[in-house]
Amino acid sequence: MPVPVAKMFGPKYGVRVYSIVVLGALLSSMFDTACIVALYDTIGIKPIFELSGSFAAIALMVSLCFDEKLDVEKMDKKGLLDWEPAKAYL
Repeated sequence: MPVPVAKMFGPKYGVRVYSIVVLGALLSSMFDTACIVALYDTIGIKPIFELSGSFAAIALMVSLCFDEKLDVEKMDKKGLLDWEPAKAYL
């Protein structure tokens, strides 16, 4: 499980969230392959390349604007956090 997912969702839910992220990558590649198969003969490769490139640019903008900080105060008000004393790992 990558570090950003573990930091964001913790060890309990991080595994589930990471499996959804991997599933999203799989579905995205399947969708891209289906688009190429269905549209290649109709519109050619250049519009498909431009469409895929624009989706990649949107994904890049979303990932650059994404902030992985949790709103601890809001989560604490809703009772979603379980505060425990810190353990010393030596």
